[in-house]
Amino acid sequence: MDLTPAILSAAGAALATPLLMALARRVKALRHEPDRRKPFAELAREYAGWELGSVPLSLLFVSLLCGAFWLALHAIYLRRIDALAPSLHTLALPPLTWVAPALFFAIFAAALPMHGTYRLLLGRRRYAEYTEYGNQKFRLDSARLFRYLANALLPVCLGMTLLAFDCYARVTDRALIVNAFAGVGETRHRLDSVTRIERIEPGGGGAYYVLHFADGAVFDFRRFPVAADLALQGRIARLAATASGVEIGDGSPGQGDG
Repeated sequence: MDLTPAILSAAGAALATPLLMALARRVKALRHEPDRRKPFAELAREYAGWELGSVPLSLLFVSLLCGAFWLALHAIYLRRIDALAPSLHTLALPPLTWVAPALFFAIFAAALPMHGTYRLLLGRRRYAEYTEYGNQKFRLDSARLFRYLANALLPVCLGMTLLAFDCYARVTDRALIVNAFAGVGETRHRLDSVTRIERIEPGGGGAYYVLHFADGAVFDFRRFPVAADLALQGRIARLAATASGVEIGDGSPGQGDG
């Protein structure tokens, strides 16, 4: 499984955060109109320490909620996999898959305990001043920005999570059955229709198998996001070779068909 796209996406999201804040300030509806009765310098003296203290507390809430969401998402997916038709081999998404959506949901969900804790500690009036301090510092209406982001991003994350729940591959004695991440329903590839089987060994290591079918379909174990070690890939490749009468070839760069 190639994790490069996920790593690049995470890095891109981290780098895009300052840009997102800068762009948000240009949206008139998200700009904060400062309360002139509360000068920023005065608010900073009172609440800068509270802001600093919110960092470890928010990290704690996010971590706890992320763990809870991860366990829940992984359990739901395992129930989905257990409900599939019996197969010789079932290729499921690795547990690490659910860390990203769990973290995303946790970031938004952590706002609730953070809000409740700080309001309890500061009281209603001082909590309103603390919120005003943050709004003046970032020149944004934080509550409105949070609602906008939640309404825009949570449905997307939920949709992608639902698609991931339906992503797997399974092998019977006659077919490789694939339910792709962006696909709808299962696609069946007969093992006796395999035309080429490649074992590819890149220069940097990490060998993997690729199956080619008569209808032009290709199943690349490295690119399909399921957890299948090389031993399991080899068993499936040999099963396909037996069914199709095709020998396993070397598809490494500079070798054979590669």
